[in-house]
Amino acid sequence: MKTDGLRKVVIIGDVEEPGLMNVSVSKLKNWKSCQQKYNYKYIQKLKPKTKSRPLTLGSLVHSCLEAHDMGEDWVQVIKDYNTNEFSKLFLEEKAELGDIPHDCLRICRAYFNHWSEVDERFETLYCEVGFMIRVPHTTIVIEGIIDKVARNTVTGKVWGIEHKTAKKDIPTDTYRATDIQTTIYEWALAMMAEELGFEAKDLGGIMFDYLRTKPPTIPKLLKAGTMSKAKIDCDKWTYIEELKRQGLDPADYEDFIATLNSNNNFVRIPLAKSRAMVQTIMRDFINGVEQMRQWGESPTRNLAWTCDRPRCDYRQLCMAEIQGLDVTGIIEQMFESTNEEESENGKDDNETTD
Repeated sequence: MKTDGLRKVVIIGDVEEPGLMNVSVSKLKNWKSCQQKYNYKYIQKLKPKTKSRPLTLGSLVHSCLEAHDMGEDWVQVIKDYNTNEFSKLFLEEKAELGDIPHDCLRICRAYFNHWSEVDERFETLYCEVGFMIRVPHTTIVIEGIIDKVARNTVTGKVWGIEHKTAKKDIPTDTYRATDIQTTIYEWALAMMAEELGFEAKDLGGIMFDYLRTKPPTIPKLLKAGTMSKAKIDCDKWTYIEELKRQGLDPADYEDFIATLNSNNNFVRIPLAKSRAMVQTIMRDFINGVEQMRQWGESPTRNLAWTCDRPRCDYRQLCMAEIQGLDVTGIIEQMFESTNEEESENGKDDNETTD
C-alpha cells in the first residue's frame, strides 16, 4: 500500500506474476463498444489533442472537487488552468469551448454552498483511491481509481463517492442499478476495507454525486431597476451575487430566493448492490476479460450510430483508414502519443454522462 496524505494506492494479491492481465472497467467498456477504438487508445496509445467542452469542463470540475476534498484551494486549480492552458488557446478554440474557467467557478461555488451543511456529517477518509486487486483464483488484475471514500459520522457507514457530471438530465435508476463501474468499485471497497481502516460490514455502497455542467442562468435586470423574478434555471448564490453586483439588497428578494433553494443541479444518490448482483457483474467482467485475452490485436470496427452520437474521438481517423487513405497527417494533426497510465488516469468513464 502506498499513501500520499489522503491519496492512497492499494495493492491486494500477487499482481507481479508473469502472464497476468491488468484490466480496468474503462478498458473493458472500450473494447466491448469498439475494438478499433480500443486499439487506437490502448494499443497505439493515441490521445486527442483537443477535448470537447463536456470533457474539458468535466475534468476541471473533477479537479476542483478533488482539491476541495484534499483541503486545498480549489479556486487556484481554476486559476492554474486558465493561466497554463485556457489563456494559450486560439480565439476560435475558446469560442468553441466557451468560458470554461468562469463556468467552472460558478458551478463549483454553487455545489459547495449547496452541500455545505450535509458535508459536515461526512468525514473524508481518502481521495483518489487507486487500486490493483488480483481477482482470487484467476490471472486477472482489476485496476481503478475511486474518487472519494467518506464515512457518515452519524450512521457510521462508509461510502465510495463517484463524482459524475451531466449537461442535462441525470441517468435513470435502471442505469445506476446495472452500472458496471460502480459495481466493481463496491466489490473493490469490500476487498480493501481493512487497508482503508474500516470493517467490511460498515460499507454502505457507492454514492452517485451528480453535478449538472450547465452553469446557473444569470438573472436579468429590468428597466425599472429591479431584478427579474422570472422562473429561470438559477441557484440562490448566483442570484444573490448578481443582486449585489447591481447594487441591490438581497433582503428585498428573500421570498423569491427561497424558491431557488430546491434545484436539480446537484443530486446525490446512495446505492448498495445486492451480493447476487455483485457476483453476477464480476462473473460477466471476468468472462469479458477472458474474451479480450483471446482477441489478440486484430481489431474489429463496430460501425454504428454511436460513432457520431456522441462523436467518437477517433471517427475521422477510422473513416480515413476504411477508405485506404494515408492517415499519417491525421494522426500528426489530431493526436499525440500518451502512455497507458495517462489513459487510465483520465477516468474517462467518470467525467461526463453527456
